[in-house]
Amino acid sequence: MSPVVKIFASLTVAALVGCADRPPAPTAIPFVYQLQRQDDSLKGHRLRTLLDFEHESDLVFVQSSRTPMRSTVTHTGQGAMRWEAGGGSANDDSAKDASELRMRISSVLFGTRLPDTWTLLGCYVRPQLNANIGLSLFHGNTQVAQALLVAPAGQWTLLSLDLTDPTLAAHLADNSQLSLRLNVRNQSGTPIACDVDDVLLIDNSVTLLDTSAQGGWKIARRGYTTTIDAPGRFRVTAIAAAAKRDGWVLTEYNACRAVLRSDGPTKRWIIYNDGRQLRDGKMQSGTDAGRASTESHLKPADVEVEASTGQLNRHTSGDIDNDGYNEQSGAYQIKAVTPRVEVTMRPAGTPAVAPVFEISGLTPGRVSATIEGRLIQASAVLPDGRVLIVLPVRIERPTTLIIKSSPDNRS
Repeated sequence: MSPVVKIFASLTVAALVGCADRPPAPTAIPFVYQLQRQDDSLKGHRLRTLLDFEHESDLVFVQSSRTPMRSTVTHTGQGAMRWEAGGGSANDDSAKDASELRMRISSVLFGTRLPDTWTLLGCYVRPQLNANIGLSLFHGNTQVAQALLVAPAGQWTLLSLDLTDPTLAAHLADNSQLSLRLNVRNQSGTPIACDVDDVLLIDNSVTLLDTSAQGGWKIARRGYTTTIDAPGRFRVTAIAAAAKRDGWVLTEYNACRAVLRSDGPTKRWIIYNDGRQLRDGKMQSGTDAGRASTESHLKPADVEVEASTGQLNRHTSGDIDNDGYNEQSGAYQIKAVTPRVEVTMRPAGTPAVAPVFEISGLTPGRVSATIEGRLIQASAVLPDGRVLIVLPVRIERPTTLIIKSSPDNRS
């Protein structure tokens, strides 16, 4: 029996600036730009439209015991498809045909091969009521991929299949019998009406950051998988929240760290470029450098900020004991009042290994740190404007460091 790729999906992707391969409908705004307006995450990558239901002829490629109709409630353009699903309960096999819509994908590929470099295949759906929607890819009568979505009533939502699973290629060696099957039911399992628009192929492969040539890491996304790869040191992958209920959303990434959030049991996952990882504030690591930081995390140093230059922020969310060290992020919190901040660290029974600082209030510019004459420039600006700086040092005795922002780009 062929393996089934099961994905719980409601997509957040980075995709498209490409052109639709089918001629666009005669609308004032080109189709590709309509999609960008509707979903600004669909930018920068390749797109192919298989069906847009702008023409009555598009319904020829759709099969159901209930005849689909064109709808003027559209996601883009001037046309969509309205499908009135048949009756029957979730466990009534005799009503399956009445509650299932089939779209003959093979007939609209027009020479395109799957999966090739395509990573996602899906369509926009708009149920009349809150609905559980299933989208399946079949080769003949064999299901080879599936996506499940809880979709809100009256809203267009993209439901997509991930085509990047390596086992899928074997099932798609022959593209002549491919079909998409859509099943829409309300919370009690009764089939309900749904609008469908914009059946798409998307290639969302993207390299988000690559500092590996300088000894850093590469952060890339393909399909529903984000990969963080520090060559020769560690490699982690995260499945998107669009793919499963407890999946991850990448909220921050830079040369120093990546931050992901989830609605699953673990809410926050922070990965530093030396291999340190924190899951809801619990430190773990697969590298020697990261393991050396664990004791520092459990016993953070005492930090004093020269009052004329700033202060320790003891009241950030995630600082469990208000000591200025945020256990959730593994970073000391500082408020700067001048472009130059003077900080003294006193290790608390264990060396402070690769200490991390999050600093608010610094003027924009090039940030550097000086420790006993050593100049360090390992910083990043966070989405909220704070500066993140990671010091690749081991502090074993009271030590003063100077953190400085130079707007003129001189350190």
